[in-house]
Amino acid sequence: MQPWWNLRSLLFLVALLNGCSSFPRSGTHALSGIWTNRFGTLLTIRPGGTFDAFARDPRGGKVHVWGNYTVVGDVVTFRGTGGDTPQGCEGPGTYQFHRLSAENLQFILVRDRCRSRVQNLGLTWHRQ
Repeated sequence: MQPWWNLRSLLFLVALLNGCSSFPRSGTHALSGIWTNRFGTLLTIRPGGTFDAFARDPRGGKVHVWGNYTVVGDVVTFRGTGGDTPQGCEGPGTYQFHRLSAENLQFILVRDRCRSRVQNLGLTWHRQ
């Protein structure tokens, strides 16, 4: 009877530790990294409050935008400061974010007038 109990205890401990995997869920460190989505957009978010985004232009080219971001808890505001800013995307975009796992990130629209940013950020992002 003893070996069966030890096996059950071990399986429980493994399941418990698996469920407690540690990754930041809010703040700047939760966003930091290189991320991509199914559109092929590459988003680099640096801990110091800057970002770069490379996206495909509907006409076949590439768009490169960079700027700053601020984080309060689980809300981020992106502000483009340079690059190929699409028309209507000069202002900030604010999103709530969720870390779905250590490798996946999701943004939920709070306020943004930039259609292309809303479309891109509305997808699930995967860590590179």
